[in-house]
Amino acid sequence: MAKITKLLISIIIEVSFLGLLFIILPTIFIWERPGVFQTSFEKILPLDINHSYTQSFISDRNNLNSVSVLLKNPGLESRDIVYIEIQNNNQETLRSFSISGRSIEDPGWLNFKFPPLNSKKGDIFLLKISSNSQKDNLLYIYGDPNTQNINFKTTFTAKNIKESFKDNLNKQINNFKSRNIFYSVIFLLLLLLTNIFILI
Repeated sequence: MAKITKLLISIIIEVSFLGLLFIILPTIFIWERPGVFQTSFEKILPLDINHSYTQSFISDRNNLNSVSVLLKNPGLESRDIVYIEIQNNNQETLRSFSISGRSIEDPGWLNFKFPPLNSKKGDIFLLKISSNSQKDNLLYIYGDPNTQNINFKTTFTAKNIKESFKDNLNKQINNFKSRNIFYSVIFLLLLLLTNIFILI
């Protein structure tokens, strides 16, 4: 009976440690998390006064707080301006930015961070990219020439500790569900057997 009690106490301690490591600590220290993204396009599309792009996306978390786009400034020659707008589904501008070609690499991700929007999971956003470049061979954006979709990344942030806990718990649950159940069962069995052998 004493060994069973020790076994249960040992398992509780280990489960508590895993909870601290994967749920409590990230809840406290990691409030900003990756969101919806699209990074598979390898073609470059011209970005100038005659070529602008609008990418729509559906948020997968609350409180959008950054967007990134993949641009290219060949030879770092262009000094033209790139304009970025984030709009809601009614095409109302929520955030806008402008940046000189001096800040664009060959190629490089440009990250635009801002105070979190009061947005919800499932909200539809429009990401509009344009430029004042007069020529079509100075600035480029990575995307699909057929659909005109572009590469982009987003992040979202929790506004309080309760929301951070909920986000992180959902993340861990989704990670667990995405794993092969066979490996999860093997892990739990190994954990149990290890404790039994230690106590024998």
